[in-house]
Amino acid sequence: MEPGNENELYRQLVSHWEQVEGQAGMLTFNQYRMAFVELQALTHHIDRTKAIVEGVIRQASQLGRSPEWLLGELLFEIQAERLGNRQEWLRTELASEQASDDSLNLYNERLNRFDSPA
Repeated sequence: MEPGNENELYRQLVSHWEQVEGQAGMLTFNQYRMAFVELQALTHHIDRTKAIVEGVIRQASQLGRSPEWLLGELLFEIQAERLGNRQEWLRTELASEQASDDSLNLYNERLNRFDSPA
């Protein structure tokens, strides 16, 4: 991964964290950083890492989601990368949740995360 691109993605996470720091509760920036490092290690590809990080940040901003939500979604994407099949992981996560409007909404948010315009 090119250092300049890695630094830009890292700055995006810092920027988002700073914007919502007041509502971050017990979430620390180190948790964001560790998720970023793990994702970067899994993808080994700057464009893939960038698409995931920017997609999650964009969606969190558009939906007014909390820092905890953003971190949870980064962790979801990390697991999807680890398994190598995002669609299967989406179905597995949905099946493991109790059927509710919230679980279906989250499924749809995840399903459409990378389809939304920048």
